[in-house]
Amino acid sequence: MVILSVLLVIGWKVAKKTTWKRSQDVDLLWEDPEISAYEAACTDTPTSFWREIVDLVRVDKMLKMRGSQV
Repeated sequence: MVILSVLLVIGWKVAKKTTWKRSQDVDLLWEDPEISAYEAACTDTPTSFWREIVDLVRVDKMLKMRGSQV
């Protein structure tokens, strides 16, 4: 899988004729204040993938949603 990702990156660089950038020349922190503020504002407890799937298909939740729309 590692070899595939390396080949894909090199293939992309050759096909699109993009240039390689040095890490000193790239600004990776330009949105850091916005991201940090967003993460600080999130107070929801994280749920697992399967918990969200179960919540989506629960009948009583769907009935409550339909009742509030009517």
